[in-house]
Amino acid sequence: AAQPVAGLPLVVNPSTGVNTFEQFVDFARKNPVNIGTYGAGSLAHVGIAAMEKFYGVPFTPVHYRGSGLMWADLAAGSLHAGLGGGAGGLNVVTMGKGKAVAIQGRNRLMNFPDVPTFRELGGTAPGLSLMSVTGILAPVGVPDQILDTISELGIEAGRDEATWQKFMTAGAEQRSIGRAEFKRWVTEEGPVWTELTAGLGLTPT
Repeated sequence: AAQPVAGLPLVVNPSTGVNTFEQFVDFARKNPVNIGTYGAGSLAHVGIAAMEKFYGVPFTPVHYRGSGLMWADLAAGSLHAGLGGGAGGLNVVTMGKGKAVAIQGRNRLMNFPDVPTFRELGGTAPGLSLMSVTGILAPVGVPDQILDTISELGIEAGRDEATWQKFMTAGAEQRSIGRAEFKRWVTEEGPVWTELTAGLGLTPT
């Protein structure tokens, strides 16, 4: 079983003077642009790599240990843009310190219903639609009956309203998925992660 986490909003600082993603790309073609992330190798980092590859525009990722300080720096004007969790991004937008121009993920977000996804904006590269998912994995050789039972329990836990509220606080907008759908998710998106992370220059520690 697995719990998908919602996509990420790309929020730009008002200093850029842009109101749409198209304008942001145009701004980046003419100016050096940095984008904050909540960590090297994170979904946001991979998203920036996907943007660079698809749009042919260089961005400088600025990595933080978590999204809190990243959103704070964006609001303070230290960053041109930030790509991270929806709750923090919403705070920046609500304060008038940023504008959401695109969503990395499969769907629009509940907190940003009027902000289009990259795919809606013509960004067809698979990396622009990636989302986080937290799953339960087991060693090879565990009997299918046990795996199916764990999967069913995971889905049942996701139906519990109190648990679901906690998931939503963490950014979830989709209910827990079962074993078969999780496997399909990994099969479809795993190669995309592998390709994009290979070019990030990360060194295991």
